[in-house]
Amino acid sequence: MAAAAGGMSLFLAADTSSDFPDAAARQRFCSAAQPLDIGAGQVSPNDRNRIVAELSRDAPAEVRPSFDTLVNWYKHPHPEDERAARGASLRLGRFIEQTCALNLGGIR
Repeated sequence: MAAAAGGMSLFLAADTSSDFPDAAARQRFCSAAQPLDIGAGQVSPNDRNRIVAELSRDAPAEVRPSFDTLVNWYKHPHPEDERAARGASLRLGRFIEQTCALNLGGIR
């Protein structure tokens, strides 16, 4: 699913439905992601952390390592892990926007 662009790995897939075991799993994932949409209003850091952890449980295996990186960063933010967390956040933002047709803001 990852496509190389200038040496950088990005999650870019037109049809991400096959990444989920079934349509119900994708629907659960997208329903859980809905509060992150820019049109849904502000989300507190605690709510954001809870949502991201919930998304991690329903995420396809291909993106789980990025979720793990981000969840760990939220729990224990260390300066040496910031770059990895930013990269994971960007990859996941793109994945969520493409999978769920949401606008998370600052991703595109």
